[in-house]
Amino acid sequence: MKYALTEPRVDLLREIAAASSAMPVPPARIQTSWALEQRYLIKRIWRGSGHVAVVTADGRYYLQHGNHP
Repeated sequence: MKYALTEPRVDLLREIAAASSAMPVPPARIQTSWALEQRYLIKRIWRGSGHVAVVTADGRYYLQHGNHP
């Protein structure tokens, strides 16, 4: 599959989706968030001293269906 995700990536996507607003990305998970952003599943924004992330429509689709739209 073109956009298969590893378990750590799926876990981070679920955490971001569960947040009520933009979630700060921990420095240890920057590479994981970058991988999700490259697949258009999240949107990262530089805010203050780090990134915050929100799930995109494609990310919500992935969580509901288990594959990329």
